[in-house]
Amino acid sequence: MQQLTEDDFAIFKAEAEKWIALFGLKDWNVTFDFSPLENSSAECFVNWHAKAGLITLGQFPRGEVTQDDVRRSAFHEVCELLLSDMEFTALNEEIPHAERKTMTEVARHAVIRRLENSVFKSC
Repeated sequence: MQQLTEDDFAIFKAEAEKWIALFGLKDWNVTFDFSPLENSSAECFVNWHAKAGLITLGQFPRGEVTQDDVRRSAFHEVCELLLSDMEFTALNEEIPHAERKTMTEVARHAVIRRLENSVFKSC
């Protein structure tokens, strides 16, 4: 396992912040951590009610890790955040099925609009 450094964490955080801004996820309070993880090289923990996210960079389980690997992990975790509203709604069994179905559709379209206003606009 290659040990990641504070420089790798700085790259990870900057890349995540870039995608958070590009996707317009300004309604989230996101913090970052650089600490070991049990089963992954990075993760996004979401407190949906507080609109708070914790994006953590751990260590990669395989040998050589490139800066592109670190940036891709940051992108992946921001995508987890991007989709978290939809996932929360879809899996929340306390919400009646018909209402949950409508709320999930609204959340899905919110993601699509974010992508239209960021990725599609820049291409």
